[in-house]
Amino acid sequence: MSNKIENYLISFGEELGKEGYKAGVNTFCKAKGEMAAYTIDNYMNARFEIRLEDFAMYSG
Repeated sequence: MSNKIENYLISFGEELGKEGYKAGVNTFCKAKGEMAAYTIDNYMNARFEIRLEDFAMYSG
C-alpha cells in the first residue's frame, strides 16, 4: 500500500512540475506580449503628440 502511495505522489509531482513549467512559460509570453503592446502604444502616442504640436506650430 505504501508503495502505491509513493508512486502516486511521484507521478503527481511530475505532473505538477509540467503544469508549473507550462504556466510559467504562458505567463512569460503573455507579459512579453503585453510589454510589446505597451511599447507600441507609447510610441504611437508620442508620435501623434509630436505631429499635433508640429501642425499647431505651422498652421498658427
